[in-house]
Amino acid sequence: MKHIKAYHSDETSLGSGQVLHCPYDKEKARLIVKEMTELLALDLTDKGIASAAWTLSIGYDASGVTSSYQGPVDTDRYGRSVPKGVHGTANLGSPTNVISKVTAAVLDVFDRITDPGLLVRRINITANALIREDEIQPTLFDEPETDSREKALQAAVLGIQKKFGKNSVLKGHNLEEGATTIDRNQQIGGHRA
Repeated sequence: MKHIKAYHSDETSLGSGQVLHCPYDKEKARLIVKEMTELLALDLTDKGIASAAWTLSIGYDASGVTSSYQGPVDTDRYGRSVPKGVHGTANLGSPTNVISKVTAAVLDVFDRITDPGLLVRRINITANALIREDEIQPTLFDEPETDSREKALQAAVLGIQKKFGKNSVLKGHNLEEGATTIDRNQQIGGHRA
């Protein structure tokens, strides 16, 4: 099973990408998007930064190009015809790294842009226009009490993971068939540890 995990970072964005070991249907790909978004939001929490814009990119498997497929086509690096990938951005209004808010927004983008008839092969998620948490200006629409409770929980999870390992705290969906969080947590620089 080959998972490629990559983080890219510059001054304005932080992201995560994964090439899946086999093509995933929309339901299983949605699970991976959820896991990757949670991990990236937790990483932002650890770094003390937040984002108001989260971009999701989906790459499809070459098996999607059949005689019945009528959508746009690209050529991959192997010269094969593949369905053209899609991307979309979730604009949250104000910067955050609160997992529930970010995950809901990114999954909404996933549901809107992903073709249910195609198999997913690549997933990339990027948090854009990063800002330090201490520079965020509160708005009238913020939920400070709810956000502070969730941020405290995220900080506790980070503390446990730093002491006992990243797989010491998992969610139920991380144990579902096709989930990749456990494998991703065991990688160093995108490769098996």
